[in-house]
Order: sequence, then C-alpha cells, then structure tokens
Amino acid sequence: DATAFAFAFLMEIPTGAIADLLGKKITIQSALFFIVTGILIITFGGSLIAVLVGFLIAQLGWALYSGSAEALAYDSLIENKKQEHFEKVISFSNMLGLATTVVASLIGAWLFTIDVKLPHFIWAVTYFIGFLFTFGLREPKVDTEKFSLSNYIKQLSTGIKELLSPQLKRYIVFIFVLMGFYYLYDYGLVRPAIAEQ
Repeated sequence: DATAFAFAFLMEIPTGAIADLLGKKITIQSALFFIVTGILIITFGGSLIAVLVGFLIAQLGWALYSGSAEALAYDSLIENKKQEHFEKVISFSNMLGLATTVVASLIGAWLFTIDVKLPHFIWAVTYFIGFLFTFGLREPKVDTEKFSLSNYIKQLSTGIKELLSPQLKRYIVFIFVLMGFYYLYDYGLVRPAIAEQ
C-alpha cells in the first residue's frame, strides 16, 4: 500500500499535463481503462506481485483521472458561460463520491460474504461502466490550458521543486510513513475486519 500510494503521489506531477496534450476525454478514458485493468489484476492475480502491479496500474489511472475530470468540468462550464458554478459542481461531485463510497462499502461487505473476490470484481465492473459512459463525453472547444513542451517542463520542474522544497523536505519521510501506516491500518486491518464481521 505504501509503495503504491507513494507512486500515485509522484505520478500526480507528470500526469497533470497529459490531459492538455492528449485531450481530457482521451485522458479520462485511458485513466478508467488503467483502473479497470489494475483492479482486475488485483482480483485475479493470485500473488503479492500481481497485487502490487495491479495496484500500481490502478494508481496510475487515478492520477490521470484526478486532474482531467476537473479540467473537463471547468472547460465545459466556461464554454457554457457558467464558470461561477464550478465550486458548486465540484462540491456536489465530492459529496456524491462520498455517498457512493459509503453505499459501496455496505454492499461490498455483503458481497464479501458471498465470495471474497466479488467486491473487487464488481468494483472493476462499475469502473468499466464509467469507461463506457466516457464515449458520450464531448471535448470542450474552450481549452484553458494549451499543451507546450516548455510549459510541461516548467510544470514538471515546479512540481518537483515543491516536492523537494526545504519547507516540505523535512516532512516528506514523515508524510510517507504516516500515509503508509494509515493505509496499512485502514485497508490492511480495519476494512478486512469489517468484512469478517
């Protein structure tokens, strides 16, 4: 978990500009494809290496998705001259995501009693359904961020500088250790314990 989440954290920096290069729709489609692939590898892999590889692939997908979905929403709102609603749209999206997580956790606990792989399989299926819905997305004609190699290198170096800044550098090991313990505790102990109940 710690390795995969550290990888995802580092992937946030270079994947940020990919939506500007490829387009937001293609980036979201790629992200969901990676997520589905990663979850299926975790579900059916049958070894610790498969779980790690699957988790890294899924984390890459989540890193690709994180910026491109918000960018698509923002550019779509600008195109429709409704950009003042961006905060409301993102807040509603986050609230919906939280409610979905609660409901999915309850359903997942029940599915776990049927078969331990079933919650992960259904998780992959729901992302696959999302992947199919992406074909209905429309790339906005308004593009607030145009890709350029110099801008990408600038963004990349700014992200790395921020990550290695003296203010953050002294805390970086602590942050990774704390995140690692949190995920090991939450996903490695608490959630399996809840599923066992």
